[in-house]
Amino acid sequence: MERAARASVGGSVRISLLALALVPCVLAACGDQGEVHILGGACPFGDETRLFDLDGPMLDGIAVSATDGGTAAYVAWSERSGLFGVSLDHQGHASGERERLGPSCTGGLDVLADGARVLVACAIQGAVERNDRGAVVVYARTASGASVIDRREGVGDGYGVALASGGDRVVLGWQDATGSSSAAWIATLGDGRDPVRVSRGGFRATAPAIAFEGDTRLVLWGELWNDDEGHAEGRVELQVGNRGPRVVSTLAYELALPTLIPDANGAILVMRDRRPAGTRPALQLARVTSEARELAMQVGAPANAAGGGVAVGCQGSVMVVAPRTHSRTERLVSVRRHGEDLAGLGPEQQIYEHAATFEWADAACLGDRTLVVFGSRSAPLSPVGTVRSVTLDCTHPE
Repeated sequence: MERAARASVGGSVRISLLALALVPCVLAACGDQGEVHILGGACPFGDETRLFDLDGPMLDGIAVSATDGGTAAYVAWSERSGLFGVSLDHQGHASGERERLGPSCTGGLDVLADGARVLVACAIQGAVERNDRGAVVVYARTASGASVIDRREGVGDGYGVALASGGDRVVLGWQDATGSSSAAWIATLGDGRDPVRVSRGGFRATAPAIAFEGDTRLVLWGELWNDDEGHAEGRVELQVGNRGPRVVSTLAYELALPTLIPDANGAILVMRDRRPAGTRPALQLARVTSEARELAMQVGAPANAAGGGVAVGCQGSVMVVAPRTHSRTERLVSVRRHGEDLAGLGPEQQIYEHAATFEWADAACLGDRTLVVFGSRSAPLSPVGTVRSVTLDCTHPE
């Protein structure tokens, strides 16, 4: 059952939660439109902020990173007219002017705070008719402006890009795809060396996910093939430092979109998979360390929209954010609090608007709150796409 838990300014977005079927009532009194009491374990939302309307119908992706020691953030998104970014304050409000960084990131984007600068990685898909293989471009944004600091050729039809920092280096990862062939690549920014292909030939590889354990680089990706019935089947590979990769899990979904987020208790993996094969794709969560031999997966919310999910350690728990389908045309953002062991706590909460397609979302921890940024492309009943933000406070979950 579903009931509104908090309305945004103007009533544009409904923040709701999905109760379990056995729970008889979410509100203090069913049908009562007065004070709302959220089911135990949920985190109260702040007011939703509509940051910007899109210039066109499409949204290629959205990414955010905490900055200034977790007191602020920087969000970047890609739409038809280009790659844009803006600084956000502690409440998720824009604290500066929107700036255009470059052309659209049709192959995805990522944002990473790196000291006094913010790095934005943008994958630009190629155009076969022009013999253009595309490229991954990395922008560095500082107080004096933005500039290109690295460029790697070869994206093709690939989607997915990742940035991670450890020690004194930043590593970039991306997927290069052509037709039914795809590969996962990594490169260290600014070292002048050729990129390294981490996936093996003969398989379809997902984009890589990257994190550091101290100075040790962890790279994770999926490799897939077709089984005897033509269904996707595969494995999840983990490379620790420069050692050879090892298999740490299985995979049965092409659009896994893995992410690795650093955390004091071990990097948090979020990916999408069908378990068992042929079922509806759902988030899979696991801790990844340099010693991992087999990942202990926890199942999260369904996740089958265009964008992938993310898990962010914040306020003593882990907030898991993922877009998913709501109806044939509508998309919403699922938000759920998980424990340090990645088991779910409390109900699923939802960011939803009638007829909207919230297909992209990302999150960052701002110390005493979790910041969620999300975006929608245009749709027949919602003709203007948007980029928005909202915060959650899990200090005293209700």
